[in-house]
Amino acid sequence: MCCKSSLFSAASVSSGWREPVATCGNATNSEALAATLGATNYAMALDHSDERQHAHAFLDRLPDDQLSAVCGLLETMLSPLDRKLALAPVDDEPVTPGDAAAIQAGITSLEQNGGVPLEEVLADFGLTIDEFHTMANDPASEDAA
Repeated sequence: MCCKSSLFSAASVSSGWREPVATCGNATNSEALAATLGATNYAMALDHSDERQHAHAFLDRLPDDQLSAVCGLLETMLSPLDRKLALAPVDDEPVTPGDAAAIQAGITSLEQNGGVPLEEVLADFGLTIDEFHTMANDPASEDAA
């Protein structure tokens, strides 16, 4: 069973027209969930899999106008970051041998040398840690991105 879409854009919900935003390709629900959530959150999600299936059964039986309302409600329950993550397209490109080697080189470098302090990374962009926190807490800066 493949998830065809889980959320719809806010604009499409408010207009009553639903357009799927993301698909899972040939991945099963559990593979897509694991790829999206990571190992720790995936294990927590499995604890609620029966509840999710129950909720999906209800959603599958709703008429279109009620489904739009429920989607809008669900979107308001998510943080701005969670909404963006839920609506982001699935990265379905395979990892090439070159990608795998680069990833391993990065992990090895981190293990041997440690990471770069956040302050140093921000300084490369001409930012201070205070400016970074201000940007993180300002919803207007998120909409401009």
